[in-house]
Amino acid sequence: MRNIGEGVEIVKIEMSRNVRIKVYDVIATISFPEERTEIISLLQMANQYDILSANRVVDKKVGLLPGRPSMMGSRLLHMAAGLGLLEQKRNDTYVMTDKGKDTLIDEKIFIPEESAWKIWITEDPIFPSKILHLERHDDKFKGKQQKKVKKIPNNILKIKDLKVELLRSHHTGSNDIRIEEIKPNGRLSDSDVSLDLVITADIGNDANARIQGKIGNGKGSQIDRLIPFEAPSHLELFTHLVNQSDFESDWNYDERVLEISFANASISERRDHLKEIIVDNPILEDLGKFKSVKLKNIPLKPKTGSDAREWAEWEFWNNLSEHPWPDIAEVVWNEISQRYGLKSYNLSSLPDISLRVDKLSLSMSEQLISAKEIIQLRQCQAIIDIGGDY
Repeated sequence: MRNIGEGVEIVKIEMSRNVRIKVYDVIATISFPEERTEIISLLQMANQYDILSANRVVDKKVGLLPGRPSMMGSRLLHMAAGLGLLEQKRNDTYVMTDKGKDTLIDEKIFIPEESAWKIWITEDPIFPSKILHLERHDDKFKGKQQKKVKKIPNNILKIKDLKVELLRSHHTGSNDIRIEEIKPNGRLSDSDVSLDLVITADIGNDANARIQGKIGNGKGSQIDRLIPFEAPSHLELFTHLVNQSDFESDWNYDERVLEISFANASISERRDHLKEIIVDNPILEDLGKFKSVKLKNIPLKPKTGSDAREWAEWEFWNNLSEHPWPDIAEVVWNEISQRYGLKSYNLSSLPDISLRVDKLSLSMSEQLISAKEIIQLRQCQAIIDIGGDY
């Protein structure tokens, strides 16, 4: 049998909240990924030679378009420069930009498109990007001379030249987009959206974050997926939560147990040495505020030596089902005393059977005694009557 407060694993932690979202109608330039192998090959060439020219692109020996007219090389270079992947220098030469280097790493070419869009925005700190979803606008919103048009908030306008992974795929079948520019005029839009964030953490693993609910329109609007985030470990998350509960001062981090007094423990807590606590609306740094959280299966340990003694005696008498003869009582008590570490407190002496009789007699007089305790009272009294008390 385990020692008190040892050998128990705290069960899975689950935290949740509703994700607040606003939907805007905007005019924006959004880039979508396309398969453009010729541009990827051009970037690989730029990476190899540092400086490119049309003549090199069509060079018969090393060119990407060997033997083709120089105009074709110029056209390809100009196209890559228009996408911001190359920068034109003097004498019609080109060098790769930082954007081009990033593109070469993931090998995705983003082609820009200016149009009217609905964009789903959140300020929830769990998301690396504020934009969760977008759809092409279906009522020809133009961003001017329209009812309720007003300036888009600055925090949204600042989202530019940024690669974003959406929660669900767009018309190209990918979740990736690049926000090139959002124009200043737009409007708030009505949209059916309901998302919940659920963070769970199991023993020995980092936490994970799952998004569930509905966002956007049409097929695929229902989502249930994990999202990446800087995940704390189970113990870190548990400690943060306990520190925001009423039991912060009682949590023993080194031993990973909750220290409580015997008097404050419920019957089930005394029996199982486990506790469930509720943390009201915890706030976690960089993760935000959550609904109230239940922490289950928290191992318990007596707070003081006196608590350990009371707890041990309670277990001894509560589990006793036969006459407590001295030899039987000593065997049972020694095992309990060892588990509670009573020797270290100099409190390991056998329980006093006379005190037990006095306590049960008082309970009987107050009509607070159970049938099981009445039987135990008679058993203890019988041992005292024949001189077997201890």
